[in-house]
Amino acid sequence: MSARSTARNVRYRVSSHPDGGLSVSAYCLADCCSWVVLPTAEHEKASQEMCHHTAGTGHALFSRTVQDMAVVTLADPAEDAGAGS
Repeated sequence: MSARSTARNVRYRVSSHPDGGLSVSAYCLADCCSWVVLPTAEHEKASQEMCHHTAGTGHALFSRTVQDMAVVTLADPAEDAGAGS
């Protein structure tokens, strides 16, 4: 008995998961500053904290990351991805 495989081009898409939310985190880019906003779903609060940090230190440059939960699905639901992963 021999195993046979067939190579097919199956297309996928990545989108935001409907049960997931967005989270934001940030850190100050000023030299020798270790100030951070830990990941939170409270986007407005994170922005307010960044403004408060700027007001208190004069540091106005931040790196901000927005994350979501992603899900990968078949681009064409009629496509069969095959068994196994």
